Amino acid sequence: MTILHYISDINGSNTMTDAVLRMLLATSKVMDVHLLTSSPLRDGLAAELTERYGIKTHLAELSEGNNPLRYIEYNRYVRTRIEECHPHIVHVHGSWDVKAAIVQRCARKMKLVTIVSPHRGLSPEIIDIDFWKSRLWKMLLYQIQMISRCTAVAAMNDKEREDVLGLGLKRRIEVMPAMTGQNSGELCAALTETYRKALDSSYRLFLLDDETKFLEATVRTAIADDDVKTEIPSLNGLSFRRISFLAFDEDATEIMKRGAEKAGMYLPQEIDVANLPRYKNKHAKTLRSLEEMSKTINVNHIPEEQREERRAVQMIVQAWTMGKKRMTLRNWAELYDLFRNRDFNEDIVGNELRHRRLKRFTKRIQKDLKSRFALKEGYVIFQ
Repeated sequence: MTILHYISDINGSNTMTDAVLRMLLATSKVMDVHLLTSSPLRDGLAAELTERYGIKTHLAELSEGNNPLRYIEYNRYVRTRIEECHPHIVHVHGSWDVKAAIVQRCARKMKLVTIVSPHRGLSPEIIDIDFWKSRLWKMLLYQIQMISRCTAVAAMNDKEREDVLGLGLKRRIEVMPAMTGQNSGELCAALTETYRKALDSSYRLFLLDDETKFLEATVRTAIADDDVKTEIPSLNGLSFRRISFLAFDEDATEIMKRGAEKAGMYLPQEIDVANLPRYKNKHAKTLRSLEEMSKTINVNHIPEEQREERRAVQMIVQAWTMGKKRMTLRNWAELYDLFRNRDFNEDIVGNELRHRRLKRFTKRIQKDLKSRFALKEGYVIFQ
């Protein structure tokens, strides 16, 4: 795991710089740690960090003067430094600092996980200082976005957590242990857990095309006819952890394992995704089974010979209600099974779908099933 820490100036001795140094040293043995600053390090500090602890240092200076174009130049410098490090996470320290906000925004634009530590800068006591003259416009210009759009906030204590919660800008807040010389192991464990949780919650930022293709190929192998040839990408160079998260979020873990077994492919040890800590995804797909939802419809009043048709209609209605973008791979597999294996009268189902004005939606579903899972022409409702 590669972590890039940013702090404007680490040369002085204060609460924030001491805390950042402790974080750097605590994690230097278990992570690839980089330090980015906007001010040159004092004599000997860069050499000590690199030679003794293996921490690589980088500099992105903001030109002096009042020319606003210097911020564009600074943004370019920051992007170059980030590209040099290839970090998984950018941890920004500080608040009310436009340079820190630019670093966080640049990392976010590069689709990287960002952690922000305000270091008590968002307490009511600090905000109230020159609020109308200084804090208000800084908050509107960059501070609100810096906190609200980062992946998570790493607070120094419970009071800072309450301060950030009180602003209503972020709920993803992790509290770090006390910064003392005796608990570097505890600090390292807390940071590692926070970074891993943020990475696992944002795994889609790093998801490779072949990892998505691997899941789709195994699902296709599991449900499609035996004469459908599917090439499953090799796991070499792919992250099975990310694939496992994707399969879980697509409600297709069991189907993936079934497809791999059918293809004679060995999968690594299963990851217990359900019990791994992750932040809630606001845009997560609905993990609901179309089959189970259709069974909740009362069909006792319908003749026995028409119940299969009614369930088929209800599954398509449920898919339409959910929306194609919210449907999981499991839902697509259920629709494939419906079209391919269920024994229902296509004319009755087709007439009901026309009545409900779902013919166009059903034809789009059929087209997608053909391209993704090789559904044959003879198993569609609308030709």
